Parts: sequence; structure tokens; C-alpha cells
Amino acid sequence: MTPTFHLKVGDVEYAVPVECPHRKGWLSRGKVNRTKQGRCFLVCPLHYSTFDVQTGQQVSGPAARNLAVRELNGNASEMTPPAMPVQQILQDRRSTEKT
Repeated sequence: MTPTFHLKVGDVEYAVPVECPHRKGWLSRGKVNRTKQGRCFLVCPLHYSTFDVQTGQQVSGPAARNLAVRELNGNASEMTPPAMPVQQILQDRRSTEKT
């Protein structure tokens, strides 16, 4: 399963992949831009690929596939696994890079 982190847009929470599909930049450290119209965009800090959080669609930056974002509704019956804490993801990534 792909590690995710959560972003809240208005009253809706989204599970967003931690890594950018372009070059595996850490989206969890990316910049979030919100518009007056209620849209939310996430910018990868590595090469500035930009994604619409609500749809996962890439809107600018180097060519990459869209993000597999999931809308979370807070309903326990949805059986959505909890997001992995960012600190754990970074620790796991560092340990695999050393090997």
C-alpha cells in the first residue's frame, strides 16, 4: 500500500500519496495553495509539479501521472487504513537509502 498523508480542503479530508509520481519528491513537504474558489493545489518541492488535491490531476510541472488521491469521509465503515505518520515514512526511507 502506498503511504499517504491527509489534507483537509473545506470540510473534506483527502488521503494524498507521500511521494510525487515524477521523481519521488516528498509531497508531504510540499506547498499547499488554496484559491478563493475553494480549490486546493499541492506543489512538489523537488521539481514543482503541481496537483489538484481534490481530483489528483497534474496541472503543471514536469510530466508525471496524476495522483491517486482518495476522499475520506470519516465513516468507520469505509475501512480506510490510517495514514502512516510522516516521521515514520522519513525514517523508513532513510534506512532503505543506507542499504
